[in-house]
Amino acid sequence: MVRMRMPSNRWAPGFGHLNFQEPLRVLTALGYTGFISAEVLQKPSFQEAARKTIRVLREALSIPLR
Repeated sequence: MVRMRMPSNRWAPGFGHLNFQEPLRVLTALGYTGFISAEVLQKPSFQEAARKTIRVLREALSIPLR
């Protein structure tokens, strides 16, 4: 299990100021295959934050959208 805590304003990926791709790229390069979750604010809305988080995580981890 890996837990990463990065200083953040906790907005969803793409809305805040963090580069989510680099830490995810490193985890992938290290062969990590466990779970990944994100704790983000529900802004601008729950649905938009969830959509954006899922999209960024899938793209960063090269997981095709269904």
